[in-house]
Amino acid sequence: MSTERDTLDAAFKKKTSETDALTDDEILALCPAPSGNPANATAASTTSGPPKTIRASVIRWMCSDSEAQKFIDPGGIRLTNYQIGGVPSKTHPGVALDLCSLKIPFPLIFHRCSLPAWLLLLGTEIPFLDLDGCDVGSIAGDVLKVRGDLYMRNGFHSGGVIKFPGAALMVPR
Repeated sequence: MSTERDTLDAAFKKKTSETDALTDDEILALCPAPSGNPANATAASTTSGPPKTIRASVIRWMCSDSEAQKFIDPGGIRLTNYQIGGVPSKTHPGVALDLCSLKIPFPLIFHRCSLPAWLLLLGTEIPFLDLDGCDVGSIAGDVLKVRGDLYMRNGFHSGGVIKFPGAALMVPR
């Protein structure tokens, strides 16, 4: 794992403006588990105890960088009970997880996570998005394309606006 961690750290620092190394929580979320399960923090993160944390910049990097995507299982990024930190938004007030204009090749499955003030999905394409039980400020999903299902249930809560003008759910039949 240390070689994989070193490779991820070096690639992350090279491709982003971040100077801090990836944390243990971020490595747990992004590296395949020894059992061969998808990149998955579910087993180690339960509803008890404090949530684990991951920076929004790490998630955006994993979703946008082809080298980083080699570490993600096709089953996607699965986070349970995570606090997702935000970065200052250039277009919306407060901090955001900005996934705008990305073609994400794998699902994002966030269960019981706390997201920043904004989840920005403007022009994003993704095969599947699951936000079950999440707490989010607001979601801007103009022209979002989800090739499968979009889940926001089982205790999902938004303290702001949710807008999806021009969005398309393309559920296969």
